[in-house]
Amino acid sequence: ADWDAANQVFLTVDEVYPGGVTDAATKVVMTYPDWLLDGTVVWHDGSAFSIADMVCGLIVGFPMDQAKPESAIYDEYRVSDYNTGMSTFRGVKIVSESPLVIEYYDSAISLYAETIAAGASNVLWPQSQAQSFMPAWHNFALGYMTEAAGLGSFGSSKSTDLGVDWISYVDGPQLQLLLSNLATAVFDNFLPYAPTLSQWVSTQDIIERYQNLGNFAATYGHVWIGTGPMYLDQVDTLAGITVLRNNPNYFYETGHYLGRGFDTVAIPDVAASGPSTVEIGSAATFDVSILLDGEAYPEANIKKVIYLLIDANGAIAYDGEGVVTGDGTASVTLTADQTATLASGANNLEVVVTVKTVVLPGQTS
Repeated sequence: ADWDAANQVFLTVDEVYPGGVTDAATKVVMTYPDWLLDGTVVWHDGSAFSIADMVCGLIVGFPMDQAKPESAIYDEYRVSDYNTGMSTFRGVKIVSESPLVIEYYDSAISLYAETIAAGASNVLWPQSQAQSFMPAWHNFALGYMTEAAGLGSFGSSKSTDLGVDWISYVDGPQLQLLLSNLATAVFDNFLPYAPTLSQWVSTQDIIERYQNLGNFAATYGHVWIGTGPMYLDQVDTLAGITVLRNNPNYFYETGHYLGRGFDTVAIPDVAASGPSTVEIGSAATFDVSILLDGEAYPEANIKKVIYLLIDANGAIAYDGEGVVTGDGTASVTLTADQTATLASGANNLEVVVTVKTVVLPGQTS
């Protein structure tokens, strides 16, 4: 439920809440795919993704460690982030490691289940934060050593206060410091937060990770790594140029998302038909066609059909909602009372269709 920065161990729920937790409003159970920790997912330097990377992400990314004065990398500017998170956070539990199952408890609530789940999943996933860098544990370790020595800082505000550089993993004097730290880390078999992470990291793991990162640095000239589909190949900060290349070890094959609804931007093609002339004081119905690549847009994915009736003077006379009548079809009806208020001339009917699959609507007039 919290972190002891002095001893570098987690504090349990029983220690933080002796009377028990009674106000946890949500519980999220995250079951990760079996292949996440079997070597399928590798960092750009070839190191296998591990549960230690996730636990390190909780320690630093939350941020638990940096917000504590006892920490070697304490940053007063992270305290407010920590306080905000801890105001609702009630506990996290690794239920199983194979498969990896994690429970997350929080006192906050949201009207949207996916928002609750997304917030929970971010807690243990290595990620960038506003003022910290949280990739693989061995990559983070180099920056940790720099900040602990007072030679740089993950946080830009702290670096300004101390008169030191903001840590850079890609170029400049800070990169040279990181490379120097890499040599030291290899010699010392350095493991950040060893009292906790040693549960999942062996001495052999430490050796292999630093060897991988050293080989990567020798090849690409920097130590910025991730697990995504592109890796950073070249950096030229003076020219403002970076070169990204395809990651051959990315865990999803090319075309993985094809046919899953992501390969087409599903903006609807909307057309309206109906009488071009309407007698004042009589009702009129207009048919609306909603298509995607010539096929009827599924009714289940059509959110709303909205109309605006603009009078001959260019003012909005009426607005309202049409009726979805099936896949790819809808209708808009102007009542006799509505048309009775219009003047003779060129009135205009605008129809806007919003859908659930993309933010951009389709429209016609």
